[in-house]
Amino acid sequence: MGRKGSRYPIEKKLFYIGLVVEGMAPNAIQRQYGIAHSQVSQWVKNYKLQGIDGLRHQSIGKYSGDLKLKGRL
Repeated sequence: MGRKGSRYPIEKKLFYIGLVVEGMAPNAIQRQYGIAHSQVSQWVKNYKLQGIDGLRHQSIGKYSGDLKLKGRL
């Protein structure tokens, strides 16, 4: 079973986003803090598009039992 929630709290994400806004490259953040540069770039992109809501964990929807059974036909 997968993890529920985010590995990083919003405060940490905002910290790393702030570093990028101040001019630090995502690759430099990866080297210094061990956070994947692609992850930091994704946070920056989501923050620019959706604000703080773009950093919140988004749960994946579940299929109903009826829909699952329809797929078996």
